[in-house]
Order: sequence, then C-alpha cells, then structure tokens
Amino acid sequence: MHYADGTPAKHGDLVIHADVNSAMETAGVVTGLTAGSDTCNGQFTPVAHRQKGTEVWFPLTGQQGWYITLKSCHKFTLPQPAQV
Repeated sequence: MHYADGTPAKHGDLVIHADVNSAMETAGVVTGLTAGSDTCNGQFTPVAHRQKGTEVWFPLTGQQGWYITLKSCHKFTLPQPAQV
C-alpha cells in the first residue's frame, strides 16, 4: 500500500487526504491499513482541514476515524527545529 507519490504507507504517518470529490483537503494520522484493496484501504483520524489551494488550516475536534483511499494521500513531515 502506497501514497500518491509511491511512498509506502505506515501506521502513524501524518498525511494530507485530498478527496477528488471535494474542495477540501484534510490532514490526519493513519490509524489503520487494509491490505488487498485498492480503495478504502486506509483509516485515519483527521485533525485539521482547509480549502484546496489555501494556506489556512482549521482544527477538527471530536472526529472518529475515516476510511480513505491511500493513493489520494500525500505523506508530510513536520519541520525540524533549527540546530543552534
């Protein structure tokens, strides 16, 4: 199972899910993987969303896990603090 860029999917990854049927992108944490399926093969807990093409993220609270297609996700990493 891989993300849109070919990166292997793992539990705990931070991802941005860009649903093709929506104007929104959702950031979240991968909490489940389902082998042997091309669609709905991941589960994640969303933490924030934004309108595609904008910079402002809005927090999501009280969200349960969503089933997603991993190929519609991009993995991201948080910037590391500068070394002093």
